[in-house]
Amino acid sequence: MHEIIHLSLSAQANHLTTHFYNAQDSYFVYDDRTVSHVDPTVLFRAGLGSDMRTSTFTPRALIWDMRGGYGSMKKANALYSDGFDDNTDASDARNNALVWDQGNKPLKVIQEDQVAANEYQKALDTGKDVIEKAAALTPETTRYWSDYNNIYYNPKSFHQLNNWEYDPVRFPRGKPRGEEPDGGRQFVDYETGVAEFTEMNVSSEDAYLEHVFRPALEECDSLSGITISTEADSAWGGFTAKVLEELREEYIPKTPVFTWAVYDGKVGAKIDHTTSYKNIKQSRQQVLSRIKTTTALARDSTLFIPISKPQASILKNYDAESNWHSKALLSLPFETISLLSSLRSEKRVSMQTVAEYLQCGSTRNIVSSTEAAIVGPMPSSLADLHKRKKLVFDYSGSVFHDANAPAPHYFSKLGTIRPPSTTASPQPNSLSLDPAGDHHMIWEELFKASQLQGDGTAAANLAEVNCPQPFSLQKSFPAGALDLDSSDSVYASLGVTTAPRRQLREMNTFVSKFVKTADEGRDELKEETSEMAEQYEWGWEESEESDDE
Repeated sequence: MHEIIHLSLSAQANHLTTHFYNAQDSYFVYDDRTVSHVDPTVLFRAGLGSDMRTSTFTPRALIWDMRGGYGSMKKANALYSDGFDDNTDASDARNNALVWDQGNKPLKVIQEDQVAANEYQKALDTGKDVIEKAAALTPETTRYWSDYNNIYYNPKSFHQLNNWEYDPVRFPRGKPRGEEPDGGRQFVDYETGVAEFTEMNVSSEDAYLEHVFRPALEECDSLSGITISTEADSAWGGFTAKVLEELREEYIPKTPVFTWAVYDGKVGAKIDHTTSYKNIKQSRQQVLSRIKTTTALARDSTLFIPISKPQASILKNYDAESNWHSKALLSLPFETISLLSSLRSEKRVSMQTVAEYLQCGSTRNIVSSTEAAIVGPMPSSLADLHKRKKLVFDYSGSVFHDANAPAPHYFSKLGTIRPPSTTASPQPNSLSLDPAGDHHMIWEELFKASQLQGDGTAAANLAEVNCPQPFSLQKSFPAGALDLDSSDSVYASLGVTTAPRRQLREMNTFVSKFVKTADEGRDELKEETSEMAEQYEWGWEESEESDDE
């Protein structure tokens, strides 16, 4: 087997993970009439339920959230029930707790209300009206990722930050347990995440991941990779960086690791003379946290893939503020690229191979271009060809995006196209174009191989890989919000470009100007951002940028 373990850290990441594993569950084959190109043993583990008789198949996933982040999910489920109270949720966050002062005297009791299951989850539990209730899901009823989760997890998959609480409305970025949401501490910067991991390590006698990760690792016969999803512009970035650092040092020094980090498009990458004095301290903290997170995750990842929510004004029913909607849109490239490594043997493209396609023998590992597209079926006549549905989205992480910079050069690019799950019935006078020809047309228009070669990208660095498995439109997926249906093809690509160089140089300048002490890692950050920037040099662009600086 070629197992892959998925680590998901933060509420945003867990929404993305939920869409991902809901899709993987839909690829299971239950009869001889259905063909699935996906090998379920890569991403799922076989086991026994708590009765030691029931066979189980649960995700090879480790999920972190704050107290309260699991919503209505219970530790007990139909597969694992022994030892758990049916009223205990996955994070134990609903148990009352005492806050103590330094004299070990109780100050107050924290009481948290039980989160009620929505109608969709109730339908899944009873097996009645599931399709009807799925059709009624809305952004308001899917505020927790567990609200539309379709599958059972092993309770050992769930881990939490005991010191922090999550509520999707009142404090979506978390608040210290027992404090008011507008208190002094916030879960927003790199150092807070590092401190949280350190405290958990100490409480576990400096072996936190020994209890969390090693059991999952020992269940694998031949681990082929780790996929991480997290968010970068909060303390989760620092927490994830420490998790990854320890994984590299103690468990998987050479195993491929792909880290997908969601960046906030509102956080800037520099401070200049236009920044007001009162905003400098907060902005400085945000930018420095972003720099530390970016360099740490890039350092220890085989591929570091920063992504941000794309502009989606072309989607009429899309709600960008809904994690259910926005992470469904992010799942177009995330699920499509990740799926390549769990295809059955003859079609499988391993994580190591994906990395080799993009790195092309170099040490460049920052994927600064991430794209996806939804392409409709061929029209009935040549005159309507220009009306063919083609929705293109750019997910490239805001950390490396500069609207004022020239178009970047591509060192390498990998793309794939997934076929529709159903083929539209031929229309009278329809265009005579076989699937291979249509595939080539989509490839040339979206991947733009000829254009990239004309701009200097080597043909050998452009990889088209085949993904025969159609995109999953399982019942909990908000397909209507994305204008996606079963007759559409899905395209996704990753690219390594020169864009990181400019932004890494700006990070280096920021550190030189605004980081004054060695305690904040000044010298290390300057050296690391400078060395990383050099890897993305190409042509004669350096001299022009030097003049600007």
